Amino acid sequence: MSDTSLLAQLYPYFKGSQEDVATASLQYLLSENEIFNEAFTRLIFEKLQLESFGKYQYRCQVSGKSEEKERPDMSGYNELGDEKVLCESKFYASLTSNQPNTYLKRLIEEKGSGLIFICPKLRLSSLWTEMLERAKSEFSIKEISEKCVDVYGVRMSIITWTEILDNLSDVALNNNVDQMDLKQLKGYCEKLDSEAFIPFDETDFSIENAVKMERHVWLLDEVVTALKKEKVLYISTAHLNATPQRTGYSRYFKAKDWCVSLIMDTTKWKNPHSSITPYWIKICKQIDGKWQMDEQCKKALLRIPEKEKDGEYIAIYAPCYVTLEEAVLCIKEQIKRYLELFETT
Repeated sequence: MSDTSLLAQLYPYFKGSQEDVATASLQYLLSENEIFNEAFTRLIFEKLQLESFGKYQYRCQVSGKSEEKERPDMSGYNELGDEKVLCESKFYASLTSNQPNTYLKRLIEEKGSGLIFICPKLRLSSLWTEMLERAKSEFSIKEISEKCVDVYGVRMSIITWTEILDNLSDVALNNNVDQMDLKQLKGYCEKLDSEAFIPFDETDFSIENAVKMERHVWLLDEVVTALKKEKVLYISTAHLNATPQRTGYSRYFKAKDWCVSLIMDTTKWKNPHSSITPYWIKICKQIDGKWQMDEQCKKALLRIPEKEKDGEYIAIYAPCYVTLEEAVLCIKEQIKRYLELFETT
C-alpha cells in the first residue's frame, strides 16, 4: 500500500502551479486552526528575527497597488488589518521579474515587517543567493544573520517546507490536534521534492560539470579493473556489459561464486532515508540462471547496519580530496570486506 497522501497522488492533475496548490493548502490549515496559525506566525517571525504580536490572518494572491500588480502567494495581516508579512512559495520554479524586489518595495511603502520565501531544502542556498543578488541591485542590504537581512527596515529571510511542516507536526502532537489535513500537505511537498524538475543555471553547462559527471563512470570502471588484479578473488566480467541507465551507471562482475552489481544510482543517492552516497553494491548468487538472493545472502545482509542499506543494496563510500588511485583503493577494500562477510556467513 502506498504511504503517499491523496493530495500527492493527484498533483499531476491540478491546474495551476505547484506552488499555488501548496500555498492554498497551507493557508487553509492556518485559517482553520488557531494553534497552527500561531505556530506558523511564531516560526516565520523567528526566521525574520522579529517579534510577532497577536493573531495574524493569511490570504492568498493579494495584488499590490503598483503598476506591476505583483501577487505574492500569501500575505499576513495583523489584528488591525495591516499587511505585515509576504510569503512566497517555491519548489523549483524560477524567480519572476517581481521577486523579490517588487515585494520589498511594497512592504517598505506599507511599513510592513518582512518577506519570507518557502522552498525545498535542496534549493535553500542557491535560492537565497539569487534573492540577495537581486535585492542588492536596487537596495542597500544590512546582514542580520546568515539567512536574514534588513532592507530599509523590512526583513527578508528564507525557510524550508520541511521546517514549517515538521514544526506544525510537533505542535499538533503536543496539543492533540488532528493531523489528517497536515499529512496531505506533507505528502504533497515530499512528492514534489522527489520528482520535480530543478531548473538549470549557467554552472550546470560548464566544462567542469561535464568532467564531474564523467568521474562516476571513470571511478567504477577503475574499481573493477583494480579488483581483477586481485587474483584470489577470481573476478570475471565475461558476458557482463557495463550498462548506462537513466538513474546512473552499473558494472557487473562475478567473484568466485558471488554475483556483484556495482552501481552509481541517483535514486538511492537522493533517498532521504538511506546513506548519502551515489555508490552501492548488491551481492547475490546465480540461481536457475538468474542473479538472486539466497538464504546465505539474506543472513549476511542482516549483519550490516540498516543505515548502510537500501533494500538489497549496500552503501559504498568514496573519500573526498584524494587522487583517483586512492579513491579506487578505498572502494576496492570496502567491496573485499563485504565479499568476505558474505563468504563467512
